[in-house]
Amino acid sequence: MKLNKLMQLLKDNARAEGPAPIRMDASATDAHIYIDDVIDSYWGASAKALTTALAGQQDKTVHMHINSPGGDVFEARAMAAAVVAHPGQVIAHIDGICASAATYLALACNQVRM
Repeated sequence: MKLNKLMQLLKDNARAEGPAPIRMDASATDAHIYIDDVIDSYWGASAKALTTALAGQQDKTVHMHINSPGGDVFEARAMAAAVVAHPGQVIAHIDGICASAATYLALACNQVRM
């Protein structure tokens, strides 16, 4: 019985509204993508969200601001592949911490600024 309550709590927390782990601001010439969470397809920043943020930004310079303690290495590798496949220039900005699996993102970019 307690396990069912715990599982329901986890599901409820996953659906709770909060700040987006990946957000994007775009202008006519630049796009800024902010990754401010753990890398995880379920709990934090995901490859799907990054791919969505990168879509339609081919003609712009993308500034990827990273502040992440890392997370799921497989999700980070998928995110790095999306960055490498992006046809435009991608510049990583390390805004806070860029540890563990988050380093894959930074290393996939054309430039890294700290």
